[in-house]
Amino acid sequence: MPTFSRKRAILIGADKYRRFASLDYSGKDVRDISKAFRDSLQFRDEDILEFTVESQLKPERTEILHNIGEFLKGPMKEDELLVFFFSGHGMIDEKNKKDFLLPIDASPNALTDTGLDVKTIADTLGNTGCANIVMFIDACREEVRDPNGAKSPIDTTGAKSVGHFSEDVVKRDGMVTFFSCAPQDRSYEIADLKNGSFTHCLLKAIASGECSTVEQVDNYLRSSVPPLEHSI
Repeated sequence: MPTFSRKRAILIGADKYRRFASLDYSGKDVRDISKAFRDSLQFRDEDILEFTVESQLKPERTEILHNIGEFLKGPMKEDELLVFFFSGHGMIDEKNKKDFLLPIDASPNALTDTGLDVKTIADTLGNTGCANIVMFIDACREEVRDPNGAKSPIDTTGAKSVGHFSEDVVKRDGMVTFFSCAPQDRSYEIADLKNGSFTHCLLKAIASGECSTVEQVDNYLRSSVPPLEHSI
């Protein structure tokens, strides 16, 4: 892995939803990623901001926005690494054509006011001055899960996954974004693994050392996630 003067991570795992179907492993996704970052990638404890229902900081909208602001307060050096990871529900607001990541207190009737706008997140990260930003988003547009554990879109006819309307938003110098699924695909949780399929493969990439470059991570995820999901 390239040498960075400092490595920071914002990790959000939303699962126990109040107005959406709960997920099983988003919190564990974050705990496992946090451990991998510390043990394998040498992130310091104080440089990892973690939101789960079991952590001190809960994955609620105000809590997330406030603490991200505190965490990123002050200028960052260009040669730092900043990672954003989200595991949970995602939803597209067809009215304003924006992608939203859903904290546990989100409402389907007020996405703009209760969701996390992907553009706003990207802008917040991009405004830090850091030249090395990576976003991992393990979510798709959905409300309920099918019996196979899929994070299922509300309307599978012509459905678009989160990221469809944010492709241009996240395309900027120094920022790389990985979405767990492409438009009209689904993102799965896998009970036998107790992780989302995307997160499981990311963890495997870290453990195998196949994450020294963005290209390595991309190649690993592209080759590993589809076969894993097709096997369930």
